[in-house]
Amino acid sequence: MQIFLDAFGSIPDPRASNARHDLGELLVIAFVSVLCGSSSCAEMAEFGRAKENVFRSFLKLKHAIPSHDTFSDVFAMIDPKALDAAFGKVLAEVAALLQDGDVIAIDGKALRGARGKSETAKTRMMVSAYASRLRLTLATVPADRGAELDAAIEALS
Repeated sequence: MQIFLDAFGSIPDPRASNARHDLGELLVIAFVSVLCGSSSCAEMAEFGRAKENVFRSFLKLKHAIPSHDTFSDVFAMIDPKALDAAFGKVLAEVAALLQDGDVIAIDGKALRGARGKSETAKTRMMVSAYASRLRLTLATVPADRGAELDAAIEALS
């Protein structure tokens, strides 16, 4: 989890200087809870409380688990580009764990019904790069106008 804490440390904290919960710790709890099936801020807080002993084994949690209101407030204010860049750092560190001979699977998917009413009937495409041994999607890139090969190259770079 230190990889995540280090990456999340670069995200500017949009809250006032008197914020009680460490932003990196809050984001780690949110990330782990979403991986385990949480789909709302209330579920993140509930998951955090249920697994507080586990989180305390690697987080300080000076003020216990944040409330659902705290999760909501943070996600309403946080810079999405900074959060995306932090996840990019995490993925770069994980990608460094790849070894010679590891398989990177490339897969294209059509996103049916994923267009606005004003858009043409052409189906949107996404291309993903998946590290088989690590069981991790490394990148997902849109394939503009059906250019799946270009998107695959971009996903691998």
